[in-house]
Amino acid sequence: MKRNRNSKNKGFTLIELLAVIIILGILMATAIPAMTKYIENSKKDAFWQTGKTYINAARYGLLNDEFANTAGGICSLPPTGQATVVPTSIIELEKGSNKSSWNKAMSVSYVLCVDEGTADKPKYVYYYSGKDADNNGIPTLTKEDALGRGAVKRGGATAAKQPALNATQSVGGSSRKVTQICS
Repeated sequence: MKRNRNSKNKGFTLIELLAVIIILGILMATAIPAMTKYIENSKKDAFWQTGKTYINAARYGLLNDEFANTAGGICSLPPTGQATVVPTSIIELEKGSNKSSWNKAMSVSYVLCVDEGTADKPKYVYYYSGKDADNNGIPTLTKEDALGRGAVKRGGATAAKQPALNATQSVGGSSRKVTQICS
Protein backbone atom coordinates (compact mmCIF):
# COMPACT_ATOMS: atom_id res chain seq x y z
CA MET A 1 0.00 0.00 0.00
CA LYS A 2 1.19 3.37 -0.90
CA ARG A 3 0.90 6.18 1.47
CA ASN A 4 -0.55 9.38 0.25
CA ARG A 5 1.69 12.26 1.30
CA ASN A 6 -1.11 14.73 1.10
CA SER A 7 -3.28 12.96 3.67
CA LYS A 8 -3.13 14.39 7.15
CA ASN A 9 -1.98 11.78 9.67
CA LYS A 10 -3.04 12.46 13.19
CA GLY A 11 -1.30 11.13 16.31
CA PHE A 12 2.21 10.63 17.62
CA THR A 13 4.89 8.33 16.43
CA LEU A 14 6.31 5.62 18.67
CA ILE A 15 9.59 7.53 18.96
CA GLU A 16 7.79 10.67 20.17
CA LEU A 17 5.88 8.68 22.80
CA LEU A 18 9.05 6.96 24.01
CA ALA A 19 10.82 10.33 24.33
CA VAL A 20 7.99 11.69 26.50
CA ILE A 21 7.99 8.57 28.69
CA ILE A 22 11.77 8.81 29.18
CA ILE A 23 11.56 12.50 30.11
CA LEU A 24 8.76 11.78 32.61
CA GLY A 25 10.82 8.95 34.10
CA ILE A 26 13.79 11.25 34.62
CA LEU A 27 11.58 13.88 36.27
CA MET A 28 10.05 11.27 38.59
CA ALA A 29 13.47 9.86 39.50
CA THR A 30 14.56 13.28 40.77
CA ALA A 31 11.26 14.48 42.27
CA ILE A 32 10.34 11.44 44.41
CA PRO A 33 13.54 11.34 46.53
CA ALA A 34 13.40 15.13 47.03
CA MET A 35 9.77 14.95 48.14
CA THR A 36 10.48 11.99 50.43
CA LYS A 37 13.31 13.91 52.10
CA TYR A 38 11.08 16.97 52.48
CA ILE A 39 8.36 14.88 54.18
CA GLU A 40 10.90 13.18 56.48
CA ASN A 41 12.39 16.54 57.52
CA SER A 42 8.89 17.87 58.20
CA LYS A 43 8.20 14.93 60.52
CA LYS A 44 11.49 15.46 62.36
CA ASP A 45 10.75 19.18 62.74
CA ALA A 46 7.28 18.41 64.09
CA PHE A 47 8.77 15.93 66.59
CA TRP A 48 11.31 18.32 68.15
CA GLN A 49 8.81 21.18 68.12
CA THR A 50 6.39 18.96 70.02
CA GLY A 51 9.22 18.33 72.51
CA LYS A 52 9.53 22.09 73.01
CA THR A 53 5.77 22.31 73.49
CA TYR A 54 6.00 19.63 76.20
CA ILE A 55 8.81 21.60 77.87
CA ASN A 56 6.71 24.78 77.87
CA ALA A 57 3.70 22.91 79.27
CA ALA A 58 5.87 21.32 81.99
CA ARG A 59 7.39 24.73 82.83
CA TYR A 60 3.92 26.26 83.17
CA GLY A 61 2.59 23.32 85.20
CA LEU A 62 5.55 23.35 87.61
CA LEU A 63 5.33 27.12 88.10
CA ASN A 64 1.60 26.92 88.81
CA ASP A 65 1.64 23.75 90.95
CA GLU A 66 -0.60 21.86 88.51
CA PHE A 67 1.00 18.44 88.94
CA ALA A 68 0.92 16.01 91.84
CA ASN A 69 4.01 14.01 92.75
CA THR A 70 4.28 10.28 93.39
CA ALA A 71 4.25 10.93 97.16
CA GLY A 72 0.79 12.52 96.89
CA GLY A 73 1.95 16.11 97.30
CA ILE A 74 2.39 18.95 94.85
CA CYS A 75 5.10 18.51 92.23
CA SER A 76 7.12 21.70 92.18
CA LEU A 77 10.35 23.12 90.83
CA PRO A 78 13.43 21.21 92.03
CA PRO A 79 15.77 22.44 94.77
CA THR A 80 19.24 23.68 93.81
CA GLY A 81 21.33 21.01 92.09
CA GLN A 82 18.45 18.56 91.84
CA ALA A 83 15.91 17.48 89.24
CA THR A 84 12.18 16.96 88.78
CA VAL A 85 10.77 14.53 86.18
CA VAL A 86 7.54 15.33 84.33
CA PRO A 87 6.29 12.42 82.19
CA THR A 88 4.58 13.76 79.07
CA SER A 89 1.71 11.33 79.63
CA ILE A 90 0.38 13.71 82.32
CA ILE A 91 0.63 16.77 80.07
CA GLU A 92 -2.39 17.54 77.94
CA LEU A 93 -1.51 19.37 74.76
CA GLU A 94 -4.02 21.29 72.71
CA LYS A 95 -4.04 18.65 69.99
CA GLY A 96 -5.13 16.07 72.57
CA SER A 97 -3.03 13.22 71.19
CA ASN A 98 -0.04 11.36 72.58
CA LYS A 99 1.22 10.29 69.15
CA SER A 100 4.43 11.15 67.35
CA SER A 101 4.66 12.90 64.00
CA TRP A 102 4.97 9.40 62.47
CA ASN A 103 1.50 8.69 63.94
CA LYS A 104 2.82 6.12 66.42
CA ALA A 105 2.05 6.05 70.14
CA MET A 106 4.71 7.61 72.33
CA SER A 107 6.29 4.95 74.52
CA VAL A 108 8.85 6.85 76.64
CA SER A 109 8.73 10.62 76.81
CA TYR A 110 9.49 13.01 79.63
CA VAL A 111 10.74 16.46 80.56
CA LEU A 112 13.48 16.89 83.14
CA CYS A 113 13.69 20.19 85.03
CA VAL A 114 17.05 20.84 86.70
CA ASP A 115 18.01 23.75 88.94
CA GLU A 116 21.52 24.62 87.76
CA GLY A 117 21.67 27.86 89.76
CA THR A 118 22.42 28.66 93.38
CA ALA A 119 20.20 28.72 96.46
CA ASP A 120 19.68 32.49 96.19
CA LYS A 121 19.55 32.58 92.38
CA PRO A 122 17.89 29.49 90.88
CA LYS A 123 18.32 28.75 87.17
CA TYR A 124 15.87 26.18 85.86
CA VAL A 125 17.04 24.33 82.76
CA TYR A 126 14.75 21.96 80.88
CA TYR A 127 15.66 18.77 79.00
CA TYR A 128 13.52 16.48 76.84
CA SER A 129 13.78 12.87 75.74
CA GLY A 130 11.18 10.78 73.95
CA LYS A 131 10.54 8.03 71.45
CA ASP A 132 7.55 6.41 69.82
CA ALA A 133 6.59 2.76 69.37
CA ASP A 134 8.81 2.50 66.24
CA ASN A 135 11.83 3.96 68.07
CA ASN A 136 11.69 7.30 66.26
CA GLY A 137 12.60 10.20 68.48
CA ILE A 138 15.13 12.02 70.62
CA PRO A 139 17.13 9.24 72.30
CA THR A 140 19.08 11.24 74.86
CA LEU A 141 18.16 13.97 77.29
CA THR A 142 18.53 17.07 75.15
CA LYS A 143 18.67 20.61 76.48
CA GLU A 144 15.80 22.81 75.38
CA ASP A 145 17.94 25.15 73.27
CA ALA A 146 19.67 22.18 71.57
CA LEU A 147 16.44 20.64 70.30
CA GLY A 148 16.34 20.57 66.53
CA ARG A 149 16.11 18.34 63.48
CA GLY A 150 19.57 16.91 64.14
CA ALA A 151 18.52 15.62 67.57
CA VAL A 152 15.73 13.47 66.11
CA LYS A 153 16.65 9.93 65.07
CA ARG A 154 14.51 7.89 62.67
CA GLY A 155 14.23 4.30 63.88
CA GLY A 156 16.66 2.74 66.30
CA ALA A 157 16.32 5.54 68.84
CA THR A 158 16.42 3.97 72.27
CA ALA A 159 15.35 6.78 74.55
CA ALA A 160 16.87 7.12 77.96
CA LYS A 161 14.62 5.41 80.48
CA GLN A 162 12.71 7.73 82.74
CA PRO A 163 14.82 8.13 85.88
CA ALA A 164 13.51 6.75 89.15
CA LEU A 165 12.98 8.72 92.35
CA ASN A 166 16.30 9.39 94.18
CA ALA A 167 18.21 8.18 91.13
CA THR A 168 21.16 10.14 89.86
CA GLN A 169 20.68 11.55 86.37
CA SER A 170 23.60 12.77 84.30
CA VAL A 171 22.77 16.01 82.45
CA GLY A 172 24.83 18.91 81.25
CA GLY A 173 28.11 17.30 82.25
CA SER A 174 27.15 16.74 85.89
CA SER A 175 24.94 14.43 87.93
CA ARG A 176 21.66 15.54 89.49
CA LYS A 177 19.53 13.72 92.04
CA VAL A 178 15.90 13.23 91.03
CA THR A 179 13.87 14.48 93.99
CA GLN A 180 10.37 14.42 92.45
CA ILE A 181 8.47 12.57 89.78
CA CYS A 182 5.23 14.20 88.79
CA SER A 183 2.21 12.00 88.30
